[in-house]
Amino acid sequence: MTLEGEGHGAYTGGNPCVVAAVDAHLLSGVTPRDGTVCERTGQRTDRSVR
Repeated sequence: MTLEGEGHGAYTGGNPCVVAAVDAHLLSGVTPRDGTVCERTGQRTDRSVR
């Protein structure tokens, strides 16, 4: 998973895409797909290679 942006602490930065992915992993064991990218706007993009 990649966050397009700068800085550290993406989870506490309030990006809804990052928060949703981390919460899903910690609470349910769901891992984001390879190639998942969180945009600065909070949108999620799948850039996996198929």
